[in-house]
Amino acid sequence: MDVKRSTASKTGTLQNWMYDGEPMKKRLEAAAQKMPLSQTMQALAYMEKAHAGQLRRTGNPQQPVVPYAIHPLSLAVHALALGITDDDLLSAALLHDVCEDCDIACADLPFSRNVQEIVSRLTKDAGCAERSGKEAALAEYFENLQESPEAMLIKLLDRVNNLASMSGCFSKAKMREYIEESERRILPMAEPIRAARSEWDAPVFLLEYQMVSLITALRPLVYERL
Repeated sequence: MDVKRSTASKTGTLQNWMYDGEPMKKRLEAAAQKMPLSQTMQALAYMEKAHAGQLRRTGNPQQPVVPYAIHPLSLAVHALALGITDDDLLSAALLHDVCEDCDIACADLPFSRNVQEIVSRLTKDAGCAERSGKEAALAEYFENLQESPEAMLIKLLDRVNNLASMSGCFSKAKMREYIEESERRILPMAEPIRAARSEWDAPVFLLEYQMVSLITALRPLVYERL
């Protein structure tokens, strides 16, 4: 076997996944049917319908935008690849932006009470920022996250995905803000997750490693002298 050709082919396939949700969708559907994860299957269909027509920037000049649904789908497949098969968590990962971005009340989500609660904790309250100011609203948001290991784990997944795609989308000032928030507020979530769910120790370690690696790689670009 030509190792170089095989490696290049695999790399190309993974790059295509970033901009084409079908391979990820098929992988998630296959796992959900096998286990089975009935709620995850329902969440996938619900999420695709809710985010229909919405786009997300990629930072890639060749394909600057993709369907927004690829982002939550990436989180669910990432969790699955890390060995996480919790039906509520995978469902909430798929739905984590639905209420914030699609004008849907968390209590109206046709899923379990636990999924509704996880998504609620992941949903920023725009009214809180208007009433209390941005910093106070953020503090309240992260306090609410810390009461749910599932919500914190999804936030780790979300931040890894956002860090990986922010170059070319965000200004340097916004990237610096993201890195600093990741270090100050999000990486510290790892220990409370481990304390609450010891079976997630390995996935959490890998997410920490991925996040720190991304920050380390991005830091010279973000903090270089203008």
